[in-house]
Amino acid sequence: MSTKQIIATVAITGAVATFALLNVNSIQSGKTFLATPMTDAEREFITFVSEHRRSYGTKEEYEYRLSLFAAAFEKVKNHDSVDTGFTVGINKFADMSTFEYKQMLGYKSDLRTSKRIPTF
Repeated sequence: MSTKQIIATVAITGAVATFALLNVNSIQSGKTFLATPMTDAEREFITFVSEHRRSYGTKEEYEYRLSLFAAAFEKVKNHDSVDTGFTVGINKFADMSTFEYKQMLGYKSDLRTSKRIPTF
């Protein structure tokens, strides 16, 4: 196996393991592991996590990132369902909040809200 194949295998295994660990606590007695079917957004998110090598420290962060991703996924799906002449897609920023995205681009809110000293 090449290095890329090994990394891809480890990433996919990690995504599946993360999904399994996050759902262990939510299993109720008498129900199967996947008692509720996964949504399209959840399936795509697992693929996204493995492709972009994401890891989230807590279940809460995972669920927060999933909610951000699901919102982006719905926007993409709604946009692409209408013929606008172009399509949009999911990219590596799909799990970022608007604030994080702006920060990454260099936006500094302090500079916009500070009082400017007039120059003469």
